[in-house]
Amino acid sequence: MGQTSKGSGGPREGRRLGEIWKENRLRLIGAAVFLVIAVAAIAYGVYSLVSRQSGWQTIEAVGSTGESCAGDFTLLYEIGAGGQSASAEYRAVAALYSTAAHTAYRLFNCYQSFDGVTNLYDLAQSPNTVFTVDDALYRAFDLIRRSGERSIYLGPIHERYDTLFSCTEDWQTADFDPRQSAEIAEFYGEIAAFAGDPASIDLELLGNDQVRLNVSAEYLAFLQENELTCLLDLSWMTNAFSADYLAEQLTGAGYTHGALTSYDGFVRNLDDRGGRYSLNLFDRPESAYLVAGALEYASPAALVSLRSFPLSSQDEWRCYEMSDGDIRTTFLDPADGLCKAALPTLTCWSRDAGCAEMALSMAPVYIAEKFDPAAADALAEDGIWTVWCREGVIHSNGKDADVTNLHSAYTLAD
Repeated sequence: MGQTSKGSGGPREGRRLGEIWKENRLRLIGAAVFLVIAVAAIAYGVYSLVSRQSGWQTIEAVGSTGESCAGDFTLLYEIGAGGQSASAEYRAVAALYSTAAHTAYRLFNCYQSFDGVTNLYDLAQSPNTVFTVDDALYRAFDLIRRSGERSIYLGPIHERYDTLFSCTEDWQTADFDPRQSAEIAEFYGEIAAFAGDPASIDLELLGNDQVRLNVSAEYLAFLQENELTCLLDLSWMTNAFSADYLAEQLTGAGYTHGALTSYDGFVRNLDDRGGRYSLNLFDRPESAYLVAGALEYASPAALVSLRSFPLSSQDEWRCYEMSDGDIRTTFLDPADGLCKAALPTLTCWSRDAGCAEMALSMAPVYIAEKFDPAAADALAEDGIWTVWCREGVIHSNGKDADVTNLHSAYTLAD
C-alpha cells in the first residue's frame, strides 16, 4: 500500500480546511462591514464639524490661540443671513476673525516684539527713534493724543500692578500696593509726575504712519536706575482698541450680522438691520455683585461697561480682591498712580463713537474719588450716553435705549 505523505492531507483534512476558510471568510466580511461603518461614522463626524446650520452661532477662532486676543472675546454671528451657504459663511467669518484677532494681539502688545510688526513694546525699547507703524496703531495713537488722556504712559506702574494681581495672599501685595505703603505711594507718584509731563515722555506723530516716543534724559536715567522698561501700556483699554479693530475688519469685509463682546466689558454690535439687543447692568452694592437690570438698545452700537470687581476667572489678570473685600484694579489715576473707581460700574453706549473713544472719554469720569453725574451727562454732547447705579437707583440719560428687567431692589430714576 502506498503511504500518504505528511503534507498531502486526506478527505477529513480537506473538509477541516474548507470549514476554516469559510469561517475566516465570514470574519473578513464582518470586518469589512465594520470598517465601512467606521469610515461612514468618521465621515459623518467630519461633515458635522465642517457643515453648519443657519442661525446664531458662536464663531470660534482657528489656528494658534497663543498669539491672539480671541480668548478675550465672544463673537456671536447669524450664519446664513448674508446670502452665502451657512458652512461657507462660517468658514469665511471664522478665518477673517482669526486673522484680525492675531493682528490686534500683536499691534497693541506692550510685553513682547513680533516679526513684521512694530508695537508698543518696540517703541518703548527704542525711545527717541522714528518708527513706521501699522495705520491702525497710528490712528489709535492719534485718538489718544486728541483725548488728552495720558494713562498710556503709566506703563511702569501698570507693570507693578500686574505683579500685584498675580498674588494669591494679601501679605504678598504689600510690596506693590501704594495703599499699604507710603514709600510705594511716593515712588508711584514720581512715575506719575514723569508720565503726566509731555516734556518727559510723549508720543510724537510725524505723519505717514511714522511715530517717535520722545523720552527726556532725566526720565531715561530714572528708568534705568529703577530697572523699569514698560513705558507704554494701554492696560484696561487694550480690548477697547482690539474690539474696534476687529469690528473694522469684519464690517469692512461686509460681515455685519453679529455682535462682539469682551469679558471686560467692551461691545461692538455690528448688526445694521436695526434689531433690539440687551446688555446686563451689574452692580456691587455690598460685597457681592448682582444684575440690577438690563439695557435694551438699538443696533448697531458700541458699548463700554467699566466695573471695579471680578465677574469671572479671567478677571484675576485685572484686579485683586483683598480679604476684607477691598479691591485693587487696573484703573489708575494719571495724577498719582493710585487705582480708583467712582462707582462699581459705569456703562456708556453710542451709535457713532467706538469703544476706544468712549473708554478715553469715560476715563476721567470713572477713575475718580467721587462720581460726578454732571460730568457723565456732559458726555452726551459727543453722542455718548450713560447709565449707572447708585443706592438702589438706576440713572440713564440715553436715547434709543431702555432699562428693563429691574432687580427687585432697584428703581429707575425719574
